[in-house]
Amino acid sequence: MPAHDFLGATDQDLLKRADQCLERAGSALEPGPRGIDHFTRLHLFLEAQSCLAEILRRQAEQTAERDRKRNEEIAERDHKLEIWVIGLISAEIVLSLFFGFLGLWEGWKQGKALDRQVAVLGHMDTSTAATSDSLQKLVAAQGASLRILQQEQAEASKKPRFALYVGNIPLDKANAHLTARSGSAQDIASLELLLRNEGDAPASPSQIHVLVPEDTNFELSPIPPVPEEEESPKPATRTMSYAVPLVPVGKTLRIHANIWAPKGRASFSAAFTITTQQLQVVAPLGSLTVLPPRP
Repeated sequence: MPAHDFLGATDQDLLKRADQCLERAGSALEPGPRGIDHFTRLHLFLEAQSCLAEILRRQAEQTAERDRKRNEEIAERDHKLEIWVIGLISAEIVLSLFFGFLGLWEGWKQGKALDRQVAVLGHMDTSTAATSDSLQKLVAAQGASLRILQQEQAEASKKPRFALYVGNIPLDKANAHLTARSGSAQDIASLELLLRNEGDAPASPSQIHVLVPEDTNFELSPIPPVPEEEESPKPATRTMSYAVPLVPVGKTLRIHANIWAPKGRASFSAAFTITTQQLQVVAPLGSLTVLPPRP
């Protein structure tokens, strides 16, 4: 899709385009349709991911704009409430002074100062009680607004959280033994990995990265590989990246891994990380220890 058509497309058009790409590519957990090679499926997955990422970005911008307007409305409402409270207090002070002077004047004029003062004080008590009741209602309204804002902030803070397992064992506590292959210059190991979303929000399409020594190889399937655009962060190492589809809350993605290493290779570690637009950081998944063949 051309860049100007991509940016000018509506959310429905992007979603339709992503559905078309995913329908052509088939499921990432199953073999691809006939007539579509591995790289074509990869391009289809990447285009679908780009469309979904653009939709999520637009939704995030809309949410941020709604939050900004809501915060402005709350701030304006709080400002009005403060003005109202100040006005009520000022009115109470003015009324208190007015009735106080009125009582003194009437008492001096009619010779019944005591009766007038009692009446004025009673009126002042009534006014003070009414004002206190109004203030309590205002405080209750402000508390309700604060609770609503806190609830909205808690919803916005929900994020996915990934965990990687070898069977039921966390990746950091697991290891893999290479197996010697007769007639081959390399040893190999195979294992099943489980990528689980243990957070409180669905995970958008993301990328999983594997950092290994440069003389070894790590292949994941059925998720498609993604070409690395940057050099490996450590010398004498290589990074392999793979595209991960949407992972709902509490769901698990099963990944098959093949590991190759030259014969006689000492044990080494394969470090796993994952990146997604929601987290905006590189999240570590742990390291797998790969051991040489058993004697």
